[in-house]
Amino acid sequence: MRFWRQLFSLCLAFGVAACSPALDWREYRPADGGFSVLLPQKPAQSERRLATPAGEVLMRMLSVRVGEQVLGAGFADFPTPIAAPLMDAMRDALVANIGGKVDAERAVQAGAANGREFTASGTLGRGDAARPGRLRARLLGRGQRYYQLVWLGGPDDMSAADIDLFLASFKIE
Repeated sequence: MRFWRQLFSLCLAFGVAACSPALDWREYRPADGGFSVLLPQKPAQSERRLATPAGEVLMRMLSVRVGEQVLGAGFADFPTPIAAPLMDAMRDALVANIGGKVDAERAVQAGAANGREFTASGTLGRGDAARPGRLRARLLGRGQRYYQLVWLGGPDDMSAADIDLFLASFKIE
């Protein structure tokens, strides 16, 4: 048993060391969110109404800007249980924001929530400020609650280890 604890501690230390030392990862729990997530600095909190195929919903978000990239975690309560067509619509709306296309997608689970993770490529900014952009997101549903985790940045803005840390840190309470 002691061997396994030491091995786990060693693996955890290597994982943390692989992440950027410039980022100060802290756990945040939004009020009424029912989840926790690690973010690299104190997040801004916002709300906005979204028109969706299931009707208008209030999306509540935590977000941070690190250089030219954004990390966000949010949630919304829908009038009906979250189903695949709604997940498709939410994914498509995120990808449309960068004028992009989905590069890869897979099924994911976080506790009792099921959903998908995907990556997309497109364009960040407009006009002379436009540059290639990447989007990596996890969309999850549990009952009528929808969760969204998003990283948006340039191809080389943040290490894959830091993005993995952010996405994997999401826990439903």
